Amino acid sequence: MKRMWDYLDCDRLISSAGIQKRSGVPASCLAFNYVLKPMMDAGSIKRANTRTRGDQLLQALIPGHDQSTFNRFLNGPHDWYALNDLRIQELQKRGRTRALEGGLIVLDDVVIRKSGERMEKITYVWDPVEGKAVLGYDLVVLYYTDGEKSYPLSFAYKLKENDRISLAVQLAEGLGGLGVEARHVVFDAWYFALELVKALRNLKLFWVTKSKKNRIFVLNEAEMHAEEIIRSGVREAVAQLPGYGPVKVVVAEINDKRRLLALTIL
Repeated sequence: MKRMWDYLDCDRLISSAGIQKRSGVPASCLAFNYVLKPMMDAGSIKRANTRTRGDQLLQALIPGHDQSTFNRFLNGPHDWYALNDLRIQELQKRGRTRALEGGLIVLDDVVIRKSGERMEKITYVWDPVEGKAVLGYDLVVLYYTDGEKSYPLSFAYKLKENDRISLAVQLAEGLGGLGVEARHVVFDAWYFALELVKALRNLKLFWVTKSKKNRIFVLNEAEMHAEEIIRSGVREAVAQLPGYGPVKVVVAEINDKRRLLALTIL
């Protein structure tokens, strides 16, 4: 972890984002302590901080600080989004980590479970893994992947006052100035909305997604639901997506079920 931290020169990125030290402890040290939390499997910031203070190796890397200092750092008015943009830009400058033109940008949402009912904007969100609503946060995420590497690009919180599609559009539009060369975006049927695919077309990004069974296409001048296209025996064709224009449709076997994929015509 420390080698990757130094490889990306994260100390400089934190300083460039305007994130300041707290109680005399350098911001880079407090941030490094925080990113170690998942590796510690500590379960909470408090336990992570306690384990850091009890580890001789970590003590050599991170100056001693109390829990109050750590909390004030994490809850301070820092521009974490600016830091994330700097992180992505730095990744694109290096051959080992830059996104490739043939790589994929994955659009999805991730549920982060929490236990504190008084946390800011906390609410009950649907967790498809658990199959029930859980207390936590729902994040819309853009994630880069290719045959050698993968990493998150950007994220946004799904709250009561916004919606996933608008957030997905904002995230896609935000990639423009970050130097990400990947041009192909994949997402599931939940995100298959005209607002999003039109925005991706305007951004000159190619897209591919699964279609819900009741999605209407126009094939051979006839309106057909996706399910009807699957049953028709068509394996691959060009169809009209009402409100958008021509798209390629492909019937594919996914998890032993026949699904209709829709994608940009290249």
